[in-house]
Amino acid sequence: MKFLKSMSKVKLQKVILVATLSLIGIGAVGNFYVGTEWTKLSTKRDRLVKLHTQLDLAQSNAKQEAQNNQLREQIQAFVDGQRQKMISGDPFSWVVREISLLAEGHAVRVSALQPGTKYANIVKPKYEMFTTRIELEGAYDQIGKFIKELENAFVTGQIRSLEVASSDPTHAQCRATLELALLARPDEAATPAPKTSEGEKKSL
Repeated sequence: MKFLKSMSKVKLQKVILVATLSLIGIGAVGNFYVGTEWTKLSTKRDRLVKLHTQLDLAQSNAKQEAQNNQLREQIQAFVDGQRQKMISGDPFSWVVREISLLAEGHAVRVSALQPGTKYANIVKPKYEMFTTRIELEGAYDQIGKFIKELENAFVTGQIRSLEVASSDPTHAQCRATLELALLARPDEAATPAPKTSEGEKKSL
């Protein structure tokens, strides 16, 4: 303080002016530096939030895609399974084999199998339906279980008619006659011969 008192008024004003300008300069530099760093920090924060959002979206998309793939695999497995349950080759031979195999697990007897006819499927024009007439003998509840499994095994099939009768009401043995329509795989179309251009015809 003595040093300042010993200075002239003009010098003192100059010192105060220099000190004030220095403080302003330091404040401006500090302000600029802090402002720049704060802007950088805000930019980084915004980028980090954006990256988190993108990561969450990517994870959500990946999870959804995995679920879609699993669903597609399940659908494809179902379609393949149903395709295996479609008639292929000779229709009646196929029906005899499949119905006989199915009946082996039940206490029923297939007394007769009669071939029917093929007709166009209205719902799926690409496919045909093949009908067959099945005659069964067995207890009433066993015939019911067999028919239930028949429907579950061939979900695309249709039971067009069903008759259950018993010659002796005092006995549980019954005779059932049902008409079953099953999907048949379309015949593989012959590959058409490639078209021949006019130039190729002349060269031949």
